[in-house]
Amino acid sequence: MSNPGEETPDPETAPCRPRQARPAPESRDGDVPSLRPPQLPARLLSARPARSSTQLSARAASRPAGFRRHTFHGKASPPPLLSVAELLETAQEISKMTIAHEIVLNRDFKVQEVNLSPNREIFRVLDLMKMDMANFTIQSLRPHLQDHAIHYEQKKFQELLAKLPNSLDHTTEWLSKAAAEVSASSSSHPEDHGSPTALSLGAVSRSSATPNPMSVLNQGYMNLLHWEPGTEKYPETLLMDQARLQEIQLQVNQLTIIAAVLLVSSSVCGSTLFSSPVFVDRLKRVTKALLEGLPCTRFQEALLDISNHVHREVSEALLQLDYPAFTSEKSSSLKGQIRSIAEKDNAVRSIIEQRIHSFLSLHLSSTAQNSHNLPKGLAPVQEELLEVGHRFSSVIHHNRQVYGPYYLAILKEVLLPGAEAEAGIGSF
Repeated sequence: MSNPGEETPDPETAPCRPRQARPAPESRDGDVPSLRPPQLPARLLSARPARSSTQLSARAASRPAGFRRHTFHGKASPPPLLSVAELLETAQEISKMTIAHEIVLNRDFKVQEVNLSPNREIFRVLDLMKMDMANFTIQSLRPHLQDHAIHYEQKKFQELLAKLPNSLDHTTEWLSKAAAEVSASSSSHPEDHGSPTALSLGAVSRSSATPNPMSVLNQGYMNLLHWEPGTEKYPETLLMDQARLQEIQLQVNQLTIIAAVLLVSSSVCGSTLFSSPVFVDRLKRVTKALLEGLPCTRFQEALLDISNHVHREVSEALLQLDYPAFTSEKSSSLKGQIRSIAEKDNAVRSIIEQRIHSFLSLHLSSTAQNSHNLPKGLAPVQEELLEVGHRFSSVIHHNRQVYGPYYLAILKEVLLPGAEAEAGIGSF
């Protein structure tokens, strides 16, 4: 009720007041949010009947690409509406978190000069001075950011999750798919639990019907190396590293082709030529140069050129050593086997890919002792694989530190819906 003497505004003519942005929740620990357990949306924590391994597999397989779940107590819940001010504030916070994340993970990150319309020389000099000062500030802040990046990103993501409770939908789908794969694998191949690959991924034990959360998470990380753009949405928790991981994925695919080409060539040519490290390195450099910058969709075209170049190098080497040249049948065999590597189900390519992924899976564990022991056939690309393994483990280790509490909360719901956490599922 209005006070006496005050005019009651006409609701039809009164101006609309803009919606005020909600203040970010304060942390009890200053910059460190309360994240154990993290404040996940209630719809992710609603009780559902427990699912078996078969149900997990069927559930993931039956979902269409891009499926998103928006439920709350059994009812559809549309994404929350944000005001323009809230959207701008959220975008600004995401930008800050992305820059801090990039500074920590990318040692080469720096502000670069933008080529704009020509200005007078003095303004150009001033712009260069500002850029140098900005890069100096970045270098000075990097050690501090590295010490506090985990807590900072956790805090910012928690604030983002409070505004956008649907921000873990694709992450949940990603982990659900990995859980279904691990469950199916443990059901169909229980004898593989003692294999080096299975142990490196933290596979489940024979006595346990529930996959180990670490094995599921690592399976999810390895699935990123098979990611097909456009078929599935990238997990929200990995969006800041998507470009980095896709570059690693491309490098892994290229190294697979290089190692397969060298293995096929070695089997056809024999040890006469391939006992020479200089010759092997020359073939490797030729193959790498012809694959440089090409996506997987153009590997078939590249392998056509590679087969011709390898045959030429082999012919020249045989001539220099006064060995008889290849017969037409052997030449056709060499070229044909190299070109067939373009097929995804090619036996040599599949074996090499499996060995490379097995090697990279060792880098997911901080306690791995044999990360420098290469599987057979990968020695020619050892240096490149070690570099890729280091980059891969660096990204994954940081991601697991930041989002581990969220992954654990999701996996408890996926693996043990409505049940108390078992021993060993309490942390990574």
